[in-house]
Amino acid sequence: MGVVLSTGEASSDVEPAERSTPRARAFDLPVGLSPKADPALIAGDERHFAAIAESLDQSIADLSDRLSAARRAPGGVGREAMERDLEIHRLTGRLSALRRFGLDLCLGHFVPADDPEPVYIGRLGLTDSAGRRLLLDWRSPAAEPFFAATHAAPMGLVSRRRYRWTRGRISDYWDEVFTADGLEGRAALDEFDVVVLVDPEKFGEGIEGAVDRYVAMTRATQRLVVLTS
Repeated sequence: MGVVLSTGEASSDVEPAERSTPRARAFDLPVGLSPKADPALIAGDERHFAAIAESLDQSIADLSDRLSAARRAPGGVGREAMERDLEIHRLTGRLSALRRFGLDLCLGHFVPADDPEPVYIGRLGLTDSAGRRLLLDWRSPAAEPFFAATHAAPMGLVSRRRYRWTRGRISDYWDEVFTADGLEGRAALDEFDVVVLVDPEKFGEGIEGAVDRYVAMTRATQRLVVLTS
């Protein structure tokens, strides 16, 4: 089973959870955040989390069977015994890591400018039985934009989404957009999450340009619009 694991962990806004929480739906948004529950914003995530849940269940079952078989195998002597013990240790570590978390393995996702498909970032890497990547390990160099991208240096991102997990389900999430394309059917912007992309050349120089720029930013905040060249 294509599961990539190691012992490192990423920090995230996660409260301790009991893993018995049903996996039917990942999102459990409070009434006050009902606009964020719009299927246009979260349906894609729900489908992806369903695939993650299925892969986790299959991986845990597969690892459990392999661990049981390894423990039943003859101990052997010398190198053979050492290799058996190492395999048992490796399988036990992988199984423990998978069981420690549920869907909250996922920290968030980003959408690159050259591909409309979101890249989901996880505490560990995970692929399904067909080899499709479901979670990119947060320590991978390819995951760097999720943590390091800024509006001054977006690192090729269109948008980024971060999740808040509470008892194994998503209780809130935040979107950031780096280009106007990031708003298309994806971004749920809170009042203070609005991103204003200002082309300085449009506003001239000196005090007059500064005033025009301030007015533009104020209007963008009020109307939730993004200004681009």
